[in-house]
Amino acid sequence: MDTITEVRIHKNIPIPMRDGVILRADHLEPVSEEPLPVLIVRTPYLKESFYTKQVYSVNETVFRGYHILLCDVRGGGQSEGEFTPFANEKNDGYDTIQWASEQPWCNGKVGTFGYSYNGGQQILAASTNPPALAAAAPGGASGWFLPTLMYGVLSHRTSLFWYMKQLRNAILSGKGDFTPEERQKKREEIEYIMRFRNEEECHVLPFLDAEVLKFEGVPIRKFFNEWVDHCDDKEYWERMGQPLGIENVNVPCFFYTGWFDYMCQGQADNFELLSHRTDDPELAKSHRLVLGPWIHTTEYGTSTDSNSGVRYGELTFPPNSGYTKEMYDSFMKFYDKYLKGNDSVDTGAPVRIYVMGDNVWRDEQEWPLARTKYTPLYLDSEGDARTLKGNGVLSFELPHLTEKDEYDYDPLNPCDNTDSDLHKGIIKDRREKEMREDMLVYTTEPLEQDLEVTGNIWAKLFIQSSAVDTDFFVRLVDVLPDGKAYGYLSGVFRMRYRDGYYESHYMTPGEVYPVDLKVGPISLVFKKGHQIRIEITSSDFPEYDRNLNTAEPMGYGKEAVIAHQTILHSEKYPSHMLLPVIPR
Repeated sequence: MDTITEVRIHKNIPIPMRDGVILRADHLEPVSEEPLPVLIVRTPYLKESFYTKQVYSVNETVFRGYHILLCDVRGGGQSEGEFTPFANEKNDGYDTIQWASEQPWCNGKVGTFGYSYNGGQQILAASTNPPALAAAAPGGASGWFLPTLMYGVLSHRTSLFWYMKQLRNAILSGKGDFTPEERQKKREEIEYIMRFRNEEECHVLPFLDAEVLKFEGVPIRKFFNEWVDHCDDKEYWERMGQPLGIENVNVPCFFYTGWFDYMCQGQADNFELLSHRTDDPELAKSHRLVLGPWIHTTEYGTSTDSNSGVRYGELTFPPNSGYTKEMYDSFMKFYDKYLKGNDSVDTGAPVRIYVMGDNVWRDEQEWPLARTKYTPLYLDSEGDARTLKGNGVLSFELPHLTEKDEYDYDPLNPCDNTDSDLHKGIIKDRREKEMREDMLVYTTEPLEQDLEVTGNIWAKLFIQSSAVDTDFFVRLVDVLPDGKAYGYLSGVFRMRYRDGYYESHYMTPGEVYPVDLKVGPISLVFKKGHQIRIEITSSDFPEYDRNLNTAEPMGYGKEAVIAHQTILHSEKYPSHMLLPVIPR
């Protein structure tokens, strides 16, 4: 290959779609006499933002012999059409990939990159099997369901913020018939809401009456309202490209995300599915997974380099938690192998994880780990596990003290999550929150030796409620010897969707129901002298919408009902957490 000494940038080149809509992209061209592979990102977040993202280093990558296409998705940035999240990404992704492969400067091999929405649209495009697509690196993207509707519960604050972000991006990209003064005023109004009123907007009941949802003048589809109105409409979600079709992907994929990313479960599931397929063993072995101590908003992990640590709230991970250079190098090896045909490249172990607690990186050969010993940790109490001062205990032995714990959940006084990051992950001492009367707290004795938990954590609960519908939140907490309680992982379950997302099945008050909740993946060593704690409550607001404990449709309820909740723990109803313990 020629040594690249010159790069040309072509702004807003047109890329025609099958229906005649023109999308626009910036083309970073490595000047060469020979055709070279192409890397494509398609984004609703304005393509110009990718010039400065360190982990992708597009200005460096183009000198390494790759054409780069930074594309605005349909309706985003300078592209034509209406932006409807995910709905057009299958066809538009396919068309963009094939268009690039047919250009004389392309060698016929195309790869994709990007995180979050930019990762999800890669999966959608790859599921259609474009002939030219040779590799994908979909970061921070779930493959199974719209990530803002976890177990049928709306990630309220994040979804509302994301909707406002698309309003702002439309203003920034010049959409709408505004004078310069009007455009500036609209932008300032939207940004003020994003910075100062987002959580306030979440308090409105019915929550579809929030003022931001009445924002007029910006030509953008009111998709937030659509999501809520069609929350259990299977045909609607299929039209919107949900689920993404990960099972149909037939190219090597590089998955990456953080333990504190709300997409972590989806990413781990994506890798697990594709790496365990038996129809093409070589393809199954090609996939890669990297999981680090990061949150969603820092994309690949952390915005710092490898010489800096990562601080989330009160907890700081050491310098080795930074991964900018390492992630970029991993991308380049992956692309060099599958887009340039360099078979001598070592793309590393199939799985690379950061083991928190020990704070080390470790290579693994599969996910979940084959040596996992799934171990139940049972809930028990002397009759009142409410608050940190209660008598809830966790034990590796079956419960034998009392049969149940009870609390009342009032939707008008929900457990707050206001000190957390929009996408989860800000770690702070939870002892003040654990003093709430509507929270059950279960804690082990201090550990006599280190205990590693790596893999998917499950909660198996047996519950009763006085309501026809309600929620349960479960959080895994590491308690330090000085008493500080750091929450690492949480999961949510909406009872009406216990038999599937698309059909509501309401409860009979007082009846016992089993709850099987996949809390999520983690790799954490509970150190000797620490304690494991489980919190159970029925709200995590404003990150998630409040269940009003009624049968009213999501978004339209105004009246709330207090629910009397019961968690059973007995020989007949052994509520427990199932921990993926790794022998040490």
